[in-house]
Amino acid sequence: MTAERGRGKSALAGMHIQRLAGDAIVTAPSRASAEVMATFAGERFRFMAPDALLASDVAAEWLVVDEAAAIPSPLLKKTDGSLSPYATDHHGAGLRRHWQEVFY
Repeated sequence: MTAERGRGKSALAGMHIQRLAGDAIVTAPSRASAEVMATFAGERFRFMAPDALLASDVAAEWLVVDEAAAIPSPLLKKTDGSLSPYATDHHGAGLRRHWQEVFY
C-alpha cells in the first residue's frame, strides 16, 4: 500500500490486522515506527524486529511490514516467502522496486 505521508496507511493496516483471518506478525525498522499500527490493531498487534523475526521459528499467516522501504531487502528475502507480505510505505515506485527484488 503506498500513499503520501500522513494519509493513514499504518492505521488502515492496523484495522486490517484486527479483521484478518489467522495470525499476523508486524515488523518495522523499530517498534516505535509501528506505534500507529499498534494502536489500531489492538490486542492482535504482535511486533518482531526484522532480525528477531529471522532468528525465530515463529509461525503466522501474514507478515505486515511498516515502513517497508527502510528495511534492507536482503533481510526481507530471508523470510523465503513463508509469510504473505502486506506493506506500507510512502515511496511509491521505490517500494514497488524494493518488493520486486524481495518477493519476485
